[in-house]
Amino acid sequence: MKAIWLLAATLPAYGQVLRLSTATVEHGSSGSLRLTSESPKGKEPAALQWVITLPSYGKIKNPRWTAGASAQGSGKTLQCGETRNAQPSSKSLKCVLAGGLKVIPDGEVAVLEFDVASDARRGKVPVSLMDILGATPDAGKLTYRAEGGEITVK
Repeated sequence: MKAIWLLAATLPAYGQVLRLSTATVEHGSSGSLRLTSESPKGKEPAALQWVITLPSYGKIKNPRWTAGASAQGSGKTLQCGETRNAQPSSKSLKCVLAGGLKVIPDGEVAVLEFDVASDARRGKVPVSLMDILGATPDAGKLTYRAEGGEITVK
């Protein structure tokens, strides 16, 4: 019993969640996914970093990020770029949302807009969300639980 309590005490507590929405998009059109943050009171981030991965078989093209309402309201700047990926059949984008010491309130922190190729096959395309880092205004580390999203191509 003592070992179970010790194990439970050493597991990270994920009070913060970064969540990617879902989208349904027609062939040859555009869509968007919303990235939202939820944090316990007093544990809101001043900066965030994350990586998303899009599988190439989904034929999701021209991914582009913009800062969401919560990020804009707290004066943050969003920078994203393609990053190396261990899986050549997918594309990964790393983003950093930072600027100043103001915290980012719960809500929409970023929006991912994208195009779906006209020859994309129908079905569900998972969008992975990983490698999340959060920082408090005093440079404390925040641990996040990631909830990836999904694009349904019709």
